[in-house]
Amino acid sequence: RGIAVAYRDLEQYEKALTSVNKALALAPDNPELYYLRAQILYHKGKAARDTTLLNASLADFDRAYEKRNQLPEFIVEAINRERRLVEERLTR
Repeated sequence: RGIAVAYRDLEQYEKALTSVNKALALAPDNPELYYLRAQILYHKGKAARDTTLLNASLADFDRAYEKRNQLPEFIVEAINRERRLVEERLTR
């Protein structure tokens, strides 16, 4: 997870996706990992103007939100806020 965050922050989205997918293979029930992958897919999709990636990010935001009872409230709020940003970008 930490490596994926670092690559995300460095805007190296392909490496970030590889790292987060490895983490998800080890912990498939961790909603924070779906939230992180949603963020990565959003940034990658925004940079590439790729609606397929943006839609994939929505799916991961939803997967993270489904397990919101495992997350602190401030993360749940961030998921909702960032998901709205993706929806707005898709409707432009």
